[in-house]
Amino acid sequence: MKSKMAVAPLIGAVGLIFLGQGIGWIPGSYMTGDPTWAVVGSVMVVIAAVLLWRGRRAS
Repeated sequence: MKSKMAVAPLIGAVGLIFLGQGIGWIPGSYMTGDPTWAVVGSVMVVIAAVLLWRGRRAS
């Protein structure tokens, strides 16, 4: 479970970047302004939060 907790912040950070690009807050990419990436980023942030929550709950 510790390995999942170790990658959760990375998944969350990448998810936030994807979300920011998808909603147009971070310019300079083909992803900018594409709502698909906002959804993908949101899902990644939720997955990271669940991994962290389950990891803390298990320990």
